[in-house]
Amino acid sequence: MGNAIVWLTIAILSFMAVLILLFIYLVVQRMIEVRVQRKIADYVKDGSDWAYRYLIEGDAPAEQIIPDSSTKLIAMEKILRSYAKNISSDMVSARITDYAHQFLSPYYSKNLNSLNWSTRMNTLHRILEFRMKDLLDDVLNMLNENKHYSDDEYLQIYRILAAFQYEDFLQHLLNPKIEMNEMEYRKLLFELEEKPFLNMVEHYQDFPSALKHTVLDMIGVKHLVQMVPFLEERIHDEELEVRVRSLKALSQLGIVQNEKIYYPFVESENWEERMMVAKILANVDSPEAVSSLQHLLKDQSWWVRSQAAQSIVQQKNGKSVLRAIVETEEDPYAKDIGKEALGM
Repeated sequence: MGNAIVWLTIAILSFMAVLILLFIYLVVQRMIEVRVQRKIADYVKDGSDWAYRYLIEGDAPAEQIIPDSSTKLIAMEKILRSYAKNISSDMVSARITDYAHQFLSPYYSKNLNSLNWSTRMNTLHRILEFRMKDLLDDVLNMLNENKHYSDDEYLQIYRILAAFQYEDFLQHLLNPKIEMNEMEYRKLLFELEEKPFLNMVEHYQDFPSALKHTVLDMIGVKHLVQMVPFLEERIHDEELEVRVRSLKALSQLGIVQNEKIYYPFVESENWEERMMVAKILANVDSPEAVSSLQHLLKDQSWWVRSQAAQSIVQQKNGKSVLRAIVETEEDPYAKDIGKEALGM
């Protein structure tokens, strides 16, 4: 019994000793972290004026903003990111990139080979943020080597290739190392300039559905009016989602080359198609367009009725037309939505 008490006492004391050591370790680590953060803040404060002289006034980089330690490098990252985020200037962006090439590239090249995920991921973000094309080969090596990286890393790598307009980006897009959803594809295509985007669209039929849908969306977002014929072909696609997104992109472009191809959608079984064609017809000045919109004012879907009313208002003398409809129309839905659009 006495031995049991002794061993229990030893176990309790040992456990308490471990807790005390752990507490001391955490306190020391926190003290170190606070000291490092204070040091970084001091570097940011001391280097801000010199960074301004370099980035805004065009002076040569002074010694005060040349990173000779990891804390100073972090401080300069903070300064550069602040300028990149808050100042829209090609000259400032170019100077940020020049600085990053000259002083940060060696660190980043090394960090891409780090065993720590967050170090690699943060480095990829900075490469994109500072537009460091000199590290493109290092980034490509991550794609080409046998080592496996996380989905987040691969997505960021593809964003870098897109942002740098890499000539073989399409091949990587067609044979990605990860499966991507529409939101992820959207991030990539948003980075592409017009010419490489249009070249990519030539391979539309080879794309998975998620990428096809995103391409159609981005044509509208990028306002690529030369793609109207391409979109007009897609509105006859067998897949409903392709038709809807093509109609949406056409409504965003606001160009109607052949109004007759849209009228069949007035009687579509799908409310989204009817709503999109109502939006498109706002750009058509013809009796048939007005008649179709009047028909859609009585639609069973509130969204369709609302868009039809808005489209009538946007047309020449549209308010007068809609006011007359409100006064003479017997359909209660049409009257109500007309009044709503007119603010009555």
